[in-house]
Amino acid sequence: MRHVEGVATLSPVCVRIGATETSFGDAASAALEFTQTCALVCRGALDPALVARLTTACAKSTFVSDQVEGLGHRMIERPPLAGTMLTLLLHRKPLFRWLETVTGCEPIRAIEGRVVQTFAVSGDELEWHDDMGGNIRRHLGVTIALDSPLYDGGEFELRPVGGDPLVCFKHDTAGTMLVFKVGAGLEHRVRALVSGGPRVVYTGWFTG
Repeated sequence: MRHVEGVATLSPVCVRIGATETSFGDAASAALEFTQTCALVCRGALDPALVARLTTACAKSTFVSDQVEGLGHRMIERPPLAGTMLTLLLHRKPLFRWLETVTGCEPIRAIEGRVVQTFAVSGDELEWHDDMGGNIRRHLGVTIALDSPLYDGGEFELRPVGGDPLVCFKHDTAGTMLVFKVGAGLEHRVRALVSGGPRVVYTGWFTG
């Protein structure tokens, strides 16, 4: 298994998203990382002031149960206070163009997503799936940590269908962003928390 943490040292902060501007690191290094694992880790992607605002919004939010048929369970933010704020922050054409260059994906036109929580309880996990289907073409998946709790388990894994994992990544630092390829032949899952938590992340897709 190739662990995405090791590859991420090529570009530990590839993207920095502020309240009004976005800055980018070296696209060539980021592209190499993506080519090797179909994923990209951006540590410190969110400006610390934004992380604080989003964490506060999450604390004020209500989370409701969401059972995904055949896959598992999580809690989803309703109404989507932090989720809407972060979706708007990510909906930036310079970010879309940079991701297209790094990943080689088709043109990105939008971003959609929401904030979810999982706890160390039975069934709070998502089994292997590919995020395909529906009327909207999903090019890239994205998850962003919105808290830094201590927990065991909860790893995100990405693999060729039925194969060995390319990526095993644990979101343990608020503001870290993971971008991964969505497409035929790839699938991913989120493992259950063993203890601690909750795991709080924004999860979504860059779409065409």
